[in-house]
Amino acid sequence: AHELAIYGVNSGARIHVVDNALKGSVPMTTFNLPLSPDAYAIATSHAFFFIDEKATYFPEYPVSEYPNSFAEPSARAVPVQAITQIFGDVFDFITVGPMEGYLGGGIYKWQNWDLIGGSQPSTPFGDTDLCIMSVTGVPLYRLNAVITAYDLQTYSSIWVHEMVHATAGFEYHNQLDKARTGDGMHVPGSCTDDHSHLQGPVWDWERGYPWAIAGTGSYGVRLVPNEECFDCADDDNLHNCCTFRYEDIPETKQAIEAKKELTAMSPLALYISGMKTLSEITDPKDKTYFCVGFDDGGFSVDESNTKRIKATHVTRFTLEDLIDANGGEREPKRKWNLIRHASVHVSIRRPSEAEIVFYTLLIRHFDEETRPHERRPDFWGNRREVIYPWKFSSHGLSKLHSKLNGIDCCNKKSTDIHCESRDIFSQSVPSCMTQTSNACSGSPCHPQAVCQMLDGQPLCTCKPGLVGDGNVCVYPSMTNSYATNYKATELFELTWYSCFSE
Repeated sequence: AHELAIYGVNSGARIHVVDNALKGSVPMTTFNLPLSPDAYAIATSHAFFFIDEKATYFPEYPVSEYPNSFAEPSARAVPVQAITQIFGDVFDFITVGPMEGYLGGGIYKWQNWDLIGGSQPSTPFGDTDLCIMSVTGVPLYRLNAVITAYDLQTYSSIWVHEMVHATAGFEYHNQLDKARTGDGMHVPGSCTDDHSHLQGPVWDWERGYPWAIAGTGSYGVRLVPNEECFDCADDDNLHNCCTFRYEDIPETKQAIEAKKELTAMSPLALYISGMKTLSEITDPKDKTYFCVGFDDGGFSVDESNTKRIKATHVTRFTLEDLIDANGGEREPKRKWNLIRHASVHVSIRRPSEAEIVFYTLLIRHFDEETRPHERRPDFWGNRREVIYPWKFSSHGLSKLHSKLNGIDCCNKKSTDIHCESRDIFSQSVPSCMTQTSNACSGSPCHPQAVCQMLDGQPLCTCKPGLVGDGNVCVYPSMTNSYATNYKATELFELTWYSCFSE
């Protein structure tokens, strides 16, 4: 599949050119949606298209002032209930985005089945679950979050940012006095514990956000401790014996791969996400972190030498400090090594076959690729953002599985040589191939869950009478939402909230 660098300046339209040899090679199925009668859906093996030609559910499509308000409130419920209506409650995360226009990133995370997974915001995060209940009358106990994002081939870093939120939660400094806190949601750039896409650049020490300290590129810099910081014995003397350096946030594929620690998830983030256990983090430096400055100012930074930056206030803390501050070690120890995901594309027109093929192959590629992908320059010759596959960001410890059950990957009548085992990117797609191994061996599920094979991957389902995502199974009365769930009739009668436009 080839990207054509033509973008509508005002409309945000995107044009894709797909090899004509792929015509007819990707099977697609059209579904009527009884619970959304004015819309219909088209599904392929790795992409789901929600089509609202009458603009019933997306009357303001595609424009939205805020990422978390994409055509609100329908975007928080209708496409999600549509795909779960067809395929069931089998997804951990669902990404929803428009096929036209621009949309930043957002996440609605209302379910957190981790017994201990890092501190979370005290206020509810979105109301997608209420809207889905108003349509179906049934809560989704497996689905952990809904992500809203622009399409993956344009700004994959936005999607990765939201996925780190989805797996690692939000800022975990909030409970620790030693650590400098940020906005309550993101790792502050003035700390060194995680340089993934969840962390912004280092903001100007005096003016703060949105003034970033400039690097040689356009993305800003990361703050990295120099070696002597780990040798400092006295925490009260860190401002004298510990210095830092600025390193450019890498922009090219070559730079990103050479400095993976400046964009990929840190051992700390991998631990909180349940991709790595505490015993697997053996290097003391991977468990020791530093922050520069106070939250409310009152400190100074000498950056006359950007390789040996000094500050009048430096703190040090460890992974064990964070664990203690957040209530103890994470449970379950393994969580997001496998993620069942669905990619939902919303439009008020029927997409062309070329678009459907493009997005299907793109998601397959995104599932399986392990290295960043350098994109072609835009129409004006400007470099465009590198695509960050999830396997790269998670160091290959987390597998994204976006296959829609029951939809073939290739049209068997096609003469396309890729149909049996390989896609256009000349890469194996395990979710498309016949699976013979028993993915349920090794007890991947909670003891009170049942494991079954689904597209070659384990699907864990809690036993009757229990609720959860299969990694954790509890009695309904043990969940936070047990006493607050609204009935569909109650939601309909609410005066302060509406799930759908008039």
